[in-house]
Amino acid sequence: MALLPPWFHPIGCPESIAEANRKHEKKPSCAVLPFEARPGVQATEADALQSRFTALLNQNRSFRIIPPVQVKDTLQARSFSPDAYSSSLTAALAAGQLLGAEYVFSGQIMKEGDEYKLDIFLTDMANRKTVTSVRIRSTGEFDTFAGAAPEAALRHFLVAAESTAGETASTVSASRWAAGFGDRTG
Repeated sequence: MALLPPWFHPIGCPESIAEANRKHEKKPSCAVLPFEARPGVQATEADALQSRFTALLNQNRSFRIIPPVQVKDTLQARSFSPDAYSSSLTAALAAGQLLGAEYVFSGQIMKEGDEYKLDIFLTDMANRKTVTSVRIRSTGEFDTFAGAAPEAALRHFLVAAESTAGETASTVSASRWAAGFGDRTG
């Protein structure tokens, strides 16, 4: 999105495009890493969940989402492999640094028997730690799970942000994260 000069203000618009761009700049940057397909799950299923979660997160407007194509291209260009790291946290931190993100969502999906499990983690790059995580479980068909799990995960992050905003935040980044999720209007 091209930023317009600050003096640009279309007549008759309730909010100038320049003001909308300034609001966009203040939102923390966020990358959603490709979700890892664990045993029993196909890579296309993990991709579908990651795409749906990213779309829902983008609709929420709490973050400046680094476009998924840019995430994929940047990580491929740098030969990034999460398997090269000792933990999912260190992999998320390395990816976030490559992408220049302030926050990173990472996830994995697995299937045991007829139960699907989706784990999503939110990593704060400034504090180099996982802020919160969620596990969504469901039995049944993948399509049903894929339709509901990303939305349930996002609801978890919204509730966690609201509860964090009401407490004395232990870090500035945690309070910034909560404030970002609280602004869902754009």
